[in-house]
Amino acid sequence: MLRVQLREAAEAMTAALLRHLRAGLTAERVAGATKTKERDTLVPRTRRLLFQLVPPELQLHGLASSLRLLLETLREDSGVRWELDDRLIEEPASATALVVYRIVQEALGNVRKHAGASNVRLRVASGEGGVDVRIEDDGCGSSPATQHEPGHLGVVGMGARAEMSGGRLRVRSVSGHGTIIEFWIPIAGSDELSAATAVTDTIPAPA
Repeated sequence: MLRVQLREAAEAMTAALLRHLRAGLTAERVAGATKTKERDTLVPRTRRLLFQLVPPELQLHGLASSLRLLLETLREDSGVRWELDDRLIEEPASATALVVYRIVQEALGNVRKHAGASNVRLRVASGEGGVDVRIEDDGCGSSPATQHEPGHLGVVGMGARAEMSGGRLRVRSVSGHGTIIEFWIPIAGSDELSAATAVTDTIPAPA
């Protein structure tokens, strides 16, 4: 039953994002649009599922250790060397940690599939009442135009996750000179923010 509910929620959110992308909306407008009708429909259903959506490693080991596992998986799969700079003062709230984890997971998936990188550096730090993250790779980079092509829509999803959680995300990438992704996610302090976080987690994670 839970699997069916998760699939239905994921399909609904994905369909909403694709409708807006086909209409030519920017990532910012996509995030704003999904806050209205689609979010109002999904929040009651996904609120109940928040706990089950948290990856087991995040529950057991915390954010920094879970990010380390993602990086090690990237190394095992693609041979990419990694460096983790953990500057967290304390473990963030579970809703915040989940958004950070999913965005990093998507970013590392892009590194594996598209960047052709040899090295990736990840910094995670406490700051401004939230969590600051910087991901930098030495891969091939990309232009803003290619970031919205089929197969390269991870940036749109990452931006939607960040905005729907009250945060922000910026991507700096130049063809041939690697990519830097910087984002900030606030510490979740209310049931409403936690519910919004649950909605963002219905966006499918990278395979």
